[in-house]
Amino acid sequence: MANGASTVSSTWLADVRAEIGAVHGAAAADAILGRLAPHIPAGYDELNWANGARVDLPLVDRVATDPDAGPATAMLQFVEAAPHQWRFRVYHGGHAVPLADLLPLLDHVGLRAMEERAFRFDVAGSPVWVHDVGVQVPDGVVLEGDTAADERRRELQRAFVAEFAGEVEV
Repeated sequence: MANGASTVSSTWLADVRAEIGAVHGAAAADAILGRLAPHIPAGYDELNWANGARVDLPLVDRVATDPDAGPATAMLQFVEAAPHQWRFRVYHGGHAVPLADLLPLLDHVGLRAMEERAFRFDVAGSPVWVHDVGVQVPDGVVLEGDTAADERRRELQRAFVAEFAGEVEV
């Protein structure tokens, strides 16, 4: 194991393989897990269900294998969460982003950060960070359930990435 990576259970890995395989195909799932399984940070598997890892690991892999990929984001909403509670995830290579730097960016796109946890994947000598931020969306804003809501969520993510990368001014 590299740099404090934990040993994850074979059951959890099998569940993750099935989840990634259902979206990207079995060969892609095997390739992604072949590259990342030895580098899964301690505690990641305990704090993330397989369906969350299905979203995270392909993005971690993309950032790790394509230095020009730039940051990526994902938004997840868990079944037990209130309609305005989401997880906003930022994936990027290099150093950790201080929470003080993430907060204004999230605020500018209309999200209120409630808490954050970060995971460092050391892949091929390069760190890839997953910043998992619990956020609240404003009352009445719907980001899931129909095509318009899905497009609002994608646009919010695009705006965040552009702002994060310094491509737009607030």
